Amino acid sequence: RTLDESVTVHTATYTKIGNQVHARCAITFPSSLGSNANGGISGFPFTSKNLGGYAGGGAGVIGNCSESALRSMVVNDLATNGEFRTSTGGSINSDTFEDGWLYISFIYAAQT
Repeated sequence: RTLDESVTVHTATYTKIGNQVHARCAITFPSSLGSNANGGISGFPFTSKNLGGYAGGGAGVIGNCSESALRSMVVNDLATNGEFRTSTGGSINSDTFEDGWLYISFIYAAQT
């Protein structure tokens, strides 16, 4: 799941080796998300480990929307979600993804 229930998830897969989770997804967004919340992805298959900051992260490509500064996603400690970040580390509001697409790959440490 991501940002809003009306997105289209084209693919979402993961591989878990030990406690390392490698995940990737391809998503397109509708023309109206109706939210100014921080953009991110939720619904990860495993809860992340507490590493005292972030449990992992990854890089993505985004297009056809007003946000062109997506450079990464951080995976929060003790969570099943991640937050999108700009190249300067700032948050990205979800409404900037309207009519856009996203492909992201990330790795995080799971609790077990």
